[in-house]
Amino acid sequence: IAEELGFFGVLTVLVLLFFIAFRAIHIANHADSHFGMFVSFGIASQIMIQTAINIGAMSGWFPGTGVTLPLVSYGGTSLIMMMGVLGVLSSISMRNRHREATRREEIRVKSEENVQRSSLHVVR
Repeated sequence: IAEELGFFGVLTVLVLLFFIAFRAIHIANHADSHFGMFVSFGIASQIMIQTAINIGAMSGWFPGTGVTLPLVSYGGTSLIMMMGVLGVLSSISMRNRHREATRREEIRVKSEENVQRSSLHVVR
């Protein structure tokens, strides 16, 4: 990437990878179960550690271990596994959104019931 796209290409790829990792942390913080939280944190740490090892190996700080850069390096098994991991992360996120939407709907219905029961009627 550095040879083809230069500094800004490398910076863009790193920003996107860390965005995915920080999004996974955000999903973990809003998870409805401990299992979802731990899985999301594990996915975030996997992406960050794998990226750090690959960058260290390419810059000469670590010995080359064959660890791929997530979603970038050529490797069929690595790419398939990362897509599966991101699918699990997406499922946890959808579950969080569904729970949040259900909670908001319950609050809306209860507030409408309270308004109808009250002696003060609101005209819309």
